[in-house]
Amino acid sequence: MMIRVPKLALLVILVVCGGTLISAATDNETAPEEHEETFEELEKKIKTSMGSLVKMALPHLMKGSSDAKVSGQCSASIIKLIGGLRQIREWAMRFVDATGKIPSGVLEGTSLSMGDFDECLDISVGKRDEIPVPEDQAIFRGQYCLLEFHRPEAINKAIEDYENGNKEAAIAKTKTFLNLFVRYKHLTNSTMKFGLCIPSKCSQDDVQSIMNSESLRQYLGKVSVSYCEKKNENHVAIEQIILMCVFGFIFCFMILTTFADAFLRLTRHSEDLKPEKLNYIQLIIQKTSLYGNAINVLSTKKASDGLDCLCGLRTIIVMLIIYSHTYGYLHILHFQKYSKAANFLRFFESFTFSGIGNGSVSLDSLIFVSSVTITYQRWRFASKENKINLEVIKLLLHRFLRMSAAQIVAICFFLLLPAFGSGPIWTVYMTPILNNCRQRWWLNLLYISNFWEHSDVCLYHTWILSLIMQLTILGAFTIWILKKSKRFGIFFIVLLILSGIIFVAIMTVIHELPGSLAFYMMDKRTFPIAWRDVFTKPFDHLGPFCIGLLTGYFLAVKKDRLEISRTASVFLWCSSIVCTTAVMFGLYSYRHGQQMETPLATFYAIMHRNVWCLGIAWMVIACTTHHGGPISRVLKSKAFIPLDRLCYMAYLIHLPIMHYRSGSIRERWYMGHLEILFMGTSYISVSFIISFILNIIFAEPYYALEKHVFSYFCAKDKVNFQPKTDLKEVAISNIVAEPKPTATSNGCINLGYSKKNDLF
Repeated sequence: MMIRVPKLALLVILVVCGGTLISAATDNETAPEEHEETFEELEKKIKTSMGSLVKMALPHLMKGSSDAKVSGQCSASIIKLIGGLRQIREWAMRFVDATGKIPSGVLEGTSLSMGDFDECLDISVGKRDEIPVPEDQAIFRGQYCLLEFHRPEAINKAIEDYENGNKEAAIAKTKTFLNLFVRYKHLTNSTMKFGLCIPSKCSQDDVQSIMNSESLRQYLGKVSVSYCEKKNENHVAIEQIILMCVFGFIFCFMILTTFADAFLRLTRHSEDLKPEKLNYIQLIIQKTSLYGNAINVLSTKKASDGLDCLCGLRTIIVMLIIYSHTYGYLHILHFQKYSKAANFLRFFESFTFSGIGNGSVSLDSLIFVSSVTITYQRWRFASKENKINLEVIKLLLHRFLRMSAAQIVAICFFLLLPAFGSGPIWTVYMTPILNNCRQRWWLNLLYISNFWEHSDVCLYHTWILSLIMQLTILGAFTIWILKKSKRFGIFFIVLLILSGIIFVAIMTVIHELPGSLAFYMMDKRTFPIAWRDVFTKPFDHLGPFCIGLLTGYFLAVKKDRLEISRTASVFLWCSSIVCTTAVMFGLYSYRHGQQMETPLATFYAIMHRNVWCLGIAWMVIACTTHHGGPISRVLKSKAFIPLDRLCYMAYLIHLPIMHYRSGSIRERWYMGHLEILFMGTSYISVSFIISFILNIIFAEPYYALEKHVFSYFCAKDKVNFQPKTDLKEVAISNIVAEPKPTATSNGCINLGYSKKNDLF
């Protein structure tokens, strides 16, 4: 009995496989030849082979014509394509060439074959088959469609059964290659994606109809069409036009003020350029000058707060976070853009990779640093005349304003990227995230994004900013208590630490969670719970935050009178190194995904973040009290001072940059340590470079404006403030810069970030 094959299904197979079949047929025909073959003979044989192939398929094309419902224009264009293939026309062969083929390394986690996106879109077909085709004479062009081949439902159910705790599931015990689906877990995303190049006369519904045809479905299974794109079809959105106009106006204005500032610098003595000697117009020119702002950002003049080591610490933490995100971050297509994605699982065998695999504690380092200066500055520099209520209000207000201003810039930057990007997976990679930012940007500014699903928020990595803002509110209440009563304040801080420990212990026991949110402990059942209900919530990070509060308070009160013997210093350094190493590498024996026993998992879950931050706390104390040795000299290096000003914005924009690069790729990347090293280094460099540009255009003028506005709410005799650094204070540190002691006698704490400028 002859199997009925749909007409257009065979057409698709012909487009995809025609080149291979021609090659095979040609090889078979030429094998017996002994004489040297001429080009004309070879060309004739290829045409004959393709003609035979088309002739063989024609009966099935006619009998199955009713299987798929497509438009007449689509059918006509495909018929012309088949005719072009029969005549081996260049434009027709390009359709075949630009279509994705079955890739090598499928059993190694390779699940994406994009084809040639740009070649497909550049195809233009005219009536006379000439190349190049004038634009007005083209009857159709190439159109790129991304197909998703889904796994059989039986395999998906078997995997779900296994990941829900049934370790005796058949798919886990089978000795066939199907066992790989269990080992690869989240790497393949349950689909294989192929790029298909078809005539532009076919709509996405036409292609979907072809793939849903009964005869093709029984061989290919469930296939869905993610999107189809034609050349020059991308439209610039309204918000992108508005943003480009706003950014363009601001940039042009700052170019003019930069020239005006240069003129002032050339025609006036440096003493005449002090703010008190300039009028408002001249001050605006000075504070919106690209040159002047660049000098401020790149200045290596140190602050006088005594916590210089935080500059290096904060910068290194942000760089490590960017580097670890190069290996993996929460995006459904992240691993699919790599060939040999299974190498990621082999990385777990490396002991040193545990630093990346269990790197979630690096975010606790940021939380710790953000709380240290809250207590340090208010007890180190504040006088008795300072009003505590005013201190609390300023802490909350300035942290909110500066975090929000930077987030607005980062979101606008991200929304602008689609105007400059495209690629075979751009639509499926970028569109969901862009829609989140268009629809739910307000979650970021209300600082509640950590209470929403990560797939529904704008730039999910900003959940930590929401967390820090929530903890800052709690910290403001804590310093109010601590100001009123030292005893009750410390008791309250300890109580907060204990409440966080109890919460984590209860959640770990109830849901049988792993001890940490490490890469090699992620599974479908526990990871969503651990991420959504524990890791992104304030209770899990109360310990690190409160340890930071106590560290800042201790340094502020005891720093000048603290004496640590050499023996005690060595002991504390050894203890710190041992504890932090145990936290970072203690889960190595569980690298294959073994389940920890509940008591051990609970103990590790409640202790590892606190122990880690105790080690960091000692390092900060040692570096501040001259017991840090070479570590102190590195962290206090002047090179970190300008980088520290950039690290907050760099953290905000590094993931948009990664999304942009991933969405615009044309070929798969190889999953290897060396490739990730170079990629991570480039991400870090680009993030800090763009952060520098955004700082001098937006951040520095904003700081000057904010300083001027808040000066109306401070006493008139404040004048000589020495600002700390810049964005390091925002969310990733303390928002309010630490002034010199002499600047606090009037009860007004300096709010600026600029290093050495006299602000408004």
